Amino acid sequence: MPEFLTAILLLLVSGLMAAVSSRSDIGHRVGQLGAILGSVLGLVPAIRVLTGGRSEGVSAIWHMPGGTIHFQIDAVSAFFLLPVFGLSIVTALYGRSYLSTGDGGRDSARSWFHLNLLTASMALVVGAHDGLLFLLAWEIMALSPFFLVIFDDRKAASRHAAWTYLAATHLGTAFLLVMFVLLGTLAGDLQF
Repeated sequence: MPEFLTAILLLLVSGLMAAVSSRSDIGHRVGQLGAILGSVLGLVPAIRVLTGGRSEGVSAIWHMPGGTIHFQIDAVSAFFLLPVFGLSIVTALYGRSYLSTGDGGRDSARSWFHLNLLTASMALVVGAHDGLLFLLAWEIMALSPFFLVIFDDRKAASRHAAWTYLAATHLGTAFLLVMFVLLGTLAGDLQF
């Protein structure tokens, strides 16, 4: 499980570093390298759980309703972490050449922040073992692609697609929130 948490941290830190050095080639390199290394590191516990059959988890106290935060990688979440991290590696390999060309000097390295944040939040959604963490990670997962889609905001179709996406995801999030409130009320707890 320490590899999973380190992978999330690596994705977030490299994304932030890429955003800070937004126009330089260094930003692209840091964002790409962080995405690849973080994803490879995130695959380690997923593969270990799938081959060993034992779940891995961690809990920590945080100052939010519910009082604790729970991460757990079981066989189902490990199965879904394989495409999350595996496709992130492929995206990172392709993304640098895509973002480096044809942006007219725009801050394309900032896209690494949103891409790495998307990967980290998808992994957190899969690894969340309580409703509050799940909803928080879900919201981040819903917001970060908006900025990836609207990056090419000079095209009306891109702007329209981004806003349509944002409205649809937030409608889905509202239904998830209602579901978790109802289930949490019936169960008396938000843990899965």
